[in-house]
Amino acid sequence: MAKDSGPQRTLADIIIAKIREKEEKITSEERPLPTLSKDVINFYKGYTTGKLPKGFKHIPSIECWEDVLYLTEPEKWSANAMYQATRIFASNLGTKKVQRFYDLVMLPRVRF
Repeated sequence: MAKDSGPQRTLADIIIAKIREKEEKITSEERPLPTLSKDVINFYKGYTTGKLPKGFKHIPSIECWEDVLYLTEPEKWSANAMYQATRIFASNLGTKKVQRFYDLVMLPRVRF
C-alpha cells in the first residue's frame, strides 16, 4: 500500500476495457457479403438514412431473411429503425425465428 503506486484499476475498469476490445475487434473486421443476387444486395445495401424502405417489410417473408437482414447492417441502425424493425419482425415471424432475431440483432444492441 505505497502512496506512490498510482491509481488502481478496479474490476469494473478491467471488464469495460475487455468489452471495448471485443467491440473494436468486431467492428474492425471486414464482413463478407452473403451469396445473394446482385440486385438484392444493391437494393438492401443502398439504404442508409430516412424512412424504412418498402422492401424492408418483406424481409420476414424471404426464406433467407437472416442474410438479407445482415445486408442492412443492423449494428448501425438508429433507435427508431430498431423499434420499427422489431415491430415488423415480431409480428411477421414465428416464435423460433423471432427468438433468432432477438438473439442476433437486439441482444447485441442492448448489451454494453
